[in-house]
Amino acid sequence: MPPCSTCLPVLAHTRPSPPPSAVLKLAEGLLCAALVVLPIVAQALARGPINWTDVLCTALAAACVAVLLALAKYAKAHRDPTLDDALAATGAALKDRADLSDDRPAA
Repeated sequence: MPPCSTCLPVLAHTRPSPPPSAVLKLAEGLLCAALVVLPIVAQALARGPINWTDVLCTALAAACVAVLLALAKYAKAHRDPTLDDALAATGAALKDRADLSDDRPAA
């Protein structure tokens, strides 16, 4: 089964456009939100009856944070450099550092 079209640019090591980038950030945020809610449910189960209002409020707050992070990623994704530019800049910085370390006298 081929991967989803949202993940294809990431798997191809290219920069995804802003909407898929935001969708991936939303998925990451919702997964983190679920990880926040699971211990709360586990603790509630250990105490006895579950106060579902508290659980749902916590889940809703965590999901809202995930949505806000996805919206922020969408807004910032327009400024992300392409992968080629980022690799070229990093390669140039590493080359400069290597050139500087070659200039030091041997001890």
